[in-house]
Formats: sequence, structure tokens, C-alpha cells
Amino acid sequence: MDEFKRALGDCALTTMHAQGPYFTWRGIRHEVEVKVRLDRFVTSNSWRDLFPKSRVIYLSPNESDHPPILLEVRNVRKRRRKRRKRFRFEEFWLREENWRRVVELGWDSATGDISYAKIANKITNKRDALLSWSHARFGSLKRDIEDIRKQLGQFFARAPSAPLCQSWLTLESKLHELLQKE
Repeated sequence: MDEFKRALGDCALTTMHAQGPYFTWRGIRHEVEVKVRLDRFVTSNSWRDLFPKSRVIYLSPNESDHPPILLEVRNVRKRRRKRRKRFRFEEFWLREENWRRVVELGWDSATGDISYAKIANKITNKRDALLSWSHARFGSLKRDIEDIRKQLGQFFARAPSAPLCQSWLTLESKLHELLQKE
């Protein structure tokens, strides 16, 4: 590790500060959970001068033993715009028996005198029916996945000597199941 630090110094590179859990790798060695910070971004002063508003974010864990890392490269602070949420037909809906009936009911409930308005209403009603059905049947997959990722992220934040927990394995299994549906 000393040689690595020396190489960074020789190249005038420094580690960028990161948001998120401190530990970036976890594993089991001799039946003991080990956690260390392995993953990092390094930059030069000239790069930081070009992109002063850049940041590194350790994201919520996935199925890997390393959390994903996001580098946002920016020279000015980004403004947030509100976007309308797009409708997306979810492939996992096709595995359910009554998805077709939901589409038919939404399509058949449209009204309107002009043909293009009636088609637009049919599409809107079908979308709304599918979203309501999906929310009632599955809840919010994305929110559930994010909740489990946050819970898994807590394992990265705990002390390296904390004992291995069965709930960690249960959460990883549940995350895998939800990701398959997604």
C-alpha cells in the first residue's frame, strides 16, 4: 500500500472525496466478514481545475461485493429539471394471468366523437389501468429495490469487525429476486 501511495504522489494524483459508505468491498475470509475501502477515483490538480463541480458517489449495493461508483463530471453545478415520468410497459407484467384483461378494459373504456381523440383516450385509459393494476399487484418495484439497496448499504457502513449477519444474505436474495422482476 505504501508503494501505491508513493506512486500517487509521484504522479501528483489525489483521491477525490466520495459520498456514500466508507467501505467499498466486503467479503468473507476464514468465516469472518472483512470490509475495506478499495475503490476510489484519483485526479490531478489540473483535472480538478477543469471540472471543479465533479463528484464521486458510491451508490447503493447491487449483487456485487463492491458498490457501483458514479463519477459525475461537471464544470458547473447541474440544475435539476422536473421531467414528466414516462410510461413503460414492464415485461414482468406478461407473466401475470390477467394483464391482457387489464389492457382490454382500459382500451374499451375510451370515449370520444373524433377518431383520433378516441384513440388517444384509449391509450391513456390503457396506460392508467395498467399503472393502477401494477401498483396494486406489485407495489413499487423501484422503491422496493432502492429500499433493499439502502439496507444493504448499511452493511458497508458498519465497522469492519461487525459479525456476518443472516439478514445480509436474506436481503441480497430478495434484491436478486426483485432485480429479476425488474
